[in-house]
Amino acid sequence: MSKLHVQHIKAKLSELYSDKIDISDAKNDNEKENYFLTRAYAAYTLQILAQIDAVTASNSITDTFDDNGIDAIYFDRRNKELWLLQSKWIKNGNGEPDTGDTSKFKNGVVDLIDLKFNRFNEKVKAKEAEVIEALEDPLVKIKIVLTYTGQDTFSEHNRRIIDDLLGELNDPSELAVFNRFSLKQAHKSLVGILDGQPIKADLALSNWGKVEQPYYAIYGIINGSDLAQLWSENRGRLFSDNIRDFIGFSEVNEDIRETALNEPENFYFYNNGITALCQTLSKKPVGGGDRAVGIFVAEDLKIVNGAQTVGSIGNASHYWTF
Repeated sequence: MSKLHVQHIKAKLSELYSDKIDISDAKNDNEKENYFLTRAYAAYTLQILAQIDAVTASNSITDTFDDNGIDAIYFDRRNKELWLLQSKWIKNGNGEPDTGDTSKFKNGVVDLIDLKFNRFNEKVKAKEAEVIEALEDPLVKIKIVLTYTGQDTFSEHNRRIIDDLLGELNDPSELAVFNRFSLKQAHKSLVGILDGQPIKADLALSNWGKVEQPYYAIYGIINGSDLAQLWSENRGRLFSDNIRDFIGFSEVNEDIRETALNEPENFYFYNNGITALCQTLSKKPVGGGDRAVGIFVAEDLKIVNGAQTVGSIGNASHYWTF
């Protein structure tokens, strides 16, 4: 029932942002609710995807009259990411943004990159300096996000608009990536992501083996797409016991990313692996004692060596699935 999922998210938004979202431009109670939910949902999306706190996410909101289709702007200097969001609150949990809104978002992104700040409201203009700083850095990636409380479908017309935008921005080299954050992903993120609960994950390992002493350990080969999924869902929480964490773009990390993109068949041979700790690790019955593939359930999973590798693989994922 999509309406029930929307209600769960609405309750979380009220809990997190009730005193943090500016709705002073609302003229009546109906507008107050609509403005709050649309803007709080944009902040929530940033809090999940960019792994920032609620105050920082709320201060990134630009949604109001003359926003030119851009509802939030956030520059992550550490990871060299410029986040541009459009947010749509769909009360019944069905459907997706219409092509008019998506087209407006596309045009707004182009205007922002072309530094046409005269086409934006004061909230966007207030971010002019940091936007220029981001766009002048050749290592910064532009994260374009369409977030909405609707179905996890995307029409051909909407997809064509976004593909045209990416084609324009990524010629001759990749500068931007696109992601949709739908009701499915938003509801999934409610469980543990913001509350800091321990990470529980199913890990598929091929050619696995085990060590009994001095500590019990399982080793094997994990698919890169599984690591990208794990990273995109948990980001910094995944490295909470890693003193280095993921430091973002560097020459080494860019090389790791390029290998993942252009030579995935060689990644295993170029990389020295990842080490993770967990409180408990149990193998699912599927496959029996066969060492070719095993599915292991890890409780309170933390990566203690290989943050740069995992973060670089995550950044190499063009269309993220959460």
